[in-house]
Amino acid sequence: MSLQVPKYKQKASRFEYCCVRFLYLIPFAIIGGITAWIYMMIIGIFNFINFFTVLFAGKRFQNFYDYFAKFLEWGAKAQLYFAGATDERPPLIPF
Repeated sequence: MSLQVPKYKQKASRFEYCCVRFLYLIPFAIIGGITAWIYMMIIGIFNFINFFTVLFAGKRFQNFYDYFAKFLEWGAKAQLYFAGATDERPPLIPF
């Protein structure tokens, strides 16, 4: 396993840090919140199906796992951005 460190980028200014992030938070909370709720419902259904698939067939669907992993990655990127840990903006919707 290797860790790729991105090249250094110029840090965000105070204006971008305070005002732009706050303004970006408003549509992100509305659109991202609604889509996150929908995706979590879909992931719950996938996990229910996957449970019985593993129980009876001994296999799991890799596509369900990939879908869930992308959603978790999107959520982590959003949390890091709004916590001020990174300057890279997350997309409004996960996929």
